[in-house]
Amino acid sequence: MKKYLYTLLFCLFLTGNVHSHGSFRYGALAGLSSTGIRLSGKQGEYFNGYDRAIGFNVNAYLAFKTKGLIGVSIEPGFMMKGATGKSSIGNGYRSKLNYIQMPVFIDFYLFKEKLFFQLGPEVALLTNAKLNESNGNGYYDKKFELSAMAGVNFNIIRMLDVGIRYNYGITTTTDGEPKEFNNYIQLLLRLKFGNKEK
Repeated sequence: MKKYLYTLLFCLFLTGNVHSHGSFRYGALAGLSSTGIRLSGKQGEYFNGYDRAIGFNVNAYLAFKTKGLIGVSIEPGFMMKGATGKSSIGNGYRSKLNYIQMPVFIDFYLFKEKLFFQLGPEVALLTNAKLNESNGNGYYDKKFELSAMAGVNFNIIRMLDVGIRYNYGITTTTDGEPKEFNNYIQLLLRLKFGNKEK
């Protein structure tokens, strides 16, 4: 019994110590994205490459900001990626990729938190893939994806941010040729709660 009591007291001490050095925020965000696929390697004879498509995302938001200008945040959620395309003989392509994503950011705050920049990696797990409305899980055989992301956010009111970010795929989604890499540009709205420095 004493062991559990000591553990609880230690956790409370750590929580209070961290809280005294900064503030926690939490919330949710939703975004609309222009998604695309970057190609590397030999392409098919009639394939003209991909055009951009529209996707959306919904994410949770958890952040910690120090009493200085730096913070960290994570945004676990769901996102649609993919692209459209057309061959030189008129056949259309549509790639639809659904991911569970986990962006992890270092946040840089300016102007009393009215403006902040985000930079960090995103790890994503492919949950479903369709290619021309057929099952594309065999073609998109790389289930885990690593990418880099940068963004800028503006605090409209105390609880609401608007932001724009760019994501660049580092690992390929396919084993064959050509290799495909995701990328997207995203507009987002973030609703957040929690403590804010005065």
